Amino acid sequence: MSNNIKMGLFLTILIINLSLGSYLFSAVYGEYLFQLINFFFVFSFFVFVYFEKFYFFSFNSVELKRFFIVFLIVFFIVLSWFLNGADNGVGYFLSVLSPFLLFLSLTALEYSLPENERVMLAYRVLIIVTVFLSIEAVLRFSSPELLAAYIAGAKYESLSNMQSSGEGGFYIYKILSFLRFDSNGVGVIAFLAFSLSLFLSIKTKIKKHKIISLCLFILVVLTFSRAAILVSMLMLFSFFSIRIVIFSILISTLAFSWAYGFFVYGGSLESKFEVYNNLVNYISSADMFDLLIGKGLSSDIFDTYNTGAEGFFGHWMIVFLIYHVGFISALLYCLLIIPMRMSFRLYVFIFLFFVLGFSYLRPFEPFVFILLPMIYMCSNNKRVVHGF
Repeated sequence: MSNNIKMGLFLTILIINLSLGSYLFSAVYGEYLFQLINFFFVFSFFVFVYFEKFYFFSFNSVELKRFFIVFLIVFFIVLSWFLNGADNGVGYFLSVLSPFLLFLSLTALEYSLPENERVMLAYRVLIIVTVFLSIEAVLRFSSPELLAAYIAGAKYESLSNMQSSGEGGFYIYKILSFLRFDSNGVGVIAFLAFSLSLFLSIKTKIKKHKIISLCLFILVVLTFSRAAILVSMLMLFSFFSIRIVIFSILISTLAFSWAYGFFVYGGSLESKFEVYNNLVNYISSADMFDLLIGKGLSSDIFDTYNTGAEGFFGHWMIVFLIYHVGFISALLYCLLIIPMRMSFRLYVFIFLFFVLGFSYLRPFEPFVFILLPMIYMCSNNKRVVHGF
């Protein structure tokens, strides 16, 4: 019964992040309320999972390693918080603490659940994510006006002008989403879910899991996130052989060269080089204190005075980490999310995850800390064909 309660709490947290963690909810009730509700359930999940472990101090080496890393990251974030004038609100802190507690809880769950229950949990996660991503895609294509009323404002108006003039009309279907980011952020969720479905389909050989994989790949394509589409294709090819992976990389490179205009349209690729230049300018102008522990979670990354570079804000995961939490926590973050033991496919996934992180990835998004450990749960070589 206890495992059922744990899984129920976890799935509740997933649904909260996909529903209450949306622009539509925050536009009416505010982001802070979502962070409070989410933290309440995450902390309850954490206490429920770790109560016996703390009581008997029964931790394995992986759990201890991740606990130590999370403690250090939170310590440096709090240090930066107070040394920067306590400018960070509680909501910002909870938005970072919740994913870390969730990651630790899922680590414990990975070692406490039988193999068939892990598969069952992953299957339920995929069903829920697929349903919500399908709703997101339908709303993005069918009701951009509804979404724009909550989110976009002047940006939607400029995109509407682009569409009416026939210039870059498809961007109107990229920028609007009821989730907390545009379709590039949705592409991250879809890629992670698609990768989880691939590991699960190999593990079970059950036909319905392959159907979910197909649905999720279609949803990746519908995000129009070119980086997410590319890494999803490479992830799919990695489930065949190393030769196919190498061949697919060559084909993708040729396709990219041929479709260069599409990929850089609107300055999408060019802006990444601009972000790199601005990051270099920031590193060269910032003091050692800011570089080591960051400017603080709520420091305005758009502020030219703070960054030393106009238009500093970019999609890069490393930019968010270096600016907000500094090099120390950025390194610890990478150590936390990289598993200690990896198969070839998991190596490919981790590589593609960081490639996507150089396109668009907010490092403290709950979906990263939800789906990454789920992928690790399903990446071992134990086969489960029956059991649920």
